[in-house]
Amino acid sequence: MGWLGTLLARLSGEAPPVPPLDHPELGRIQPSHRPREGVWLWETLAPLEHPRGPVSVTWPADSSGPSEPQVAFWRWLVEHIDEVVEQAWPLLSIDVRDWTERPAPGEPWQELIWEGAGLPANGDRLSDWDVSFATRTCPDVMLTVSFSEGKPVFVTADD
Repeated sequence: MGWLGTLLARLSGEAPPVPPLDHPELGRIQPSHRPREGVWLWETLAPLEHPRGPVSVTWPADSSGPSEPQVAFWRWLVEHIDEVVEQAWPLLSIDVRDWTERPAPGEPWQELIWEGAGLPANGDRLSDWDVSFATRTCPDVMLTVSFSEGKPVFVTADD
């Protein structure tokens, strides 16, 4: 971000920008914004390849990037995404049925493509975090499952 972007960020109440970083597991990362009284919202600059889909990742953190507990959470999520989806499928299947206008398949991955993950601030699975999916039938619809206390609590749909 150049001098004009820095000036606009300061005038709008955001903190000055932090340059992109190269992270050994998350690739090229950069914070997108930070309120003057908060932490940065970081994001991967390119989706991370995974057999279940290309995943963009976001997380709140200070100007140094993700914490080790957040990176450990990411490793756990990559290894356990199938179990996470199975746990969330009772909620997700309702939205899949509503948005695709057909019965939800018995196998979630017949319809879902993993596209996003919001890591918890402290890296703890019992904190708040989310995962997002596109549907194969309606690729413009993004279904996001929010987790709290280790359990899926609700699904939001964006089209």
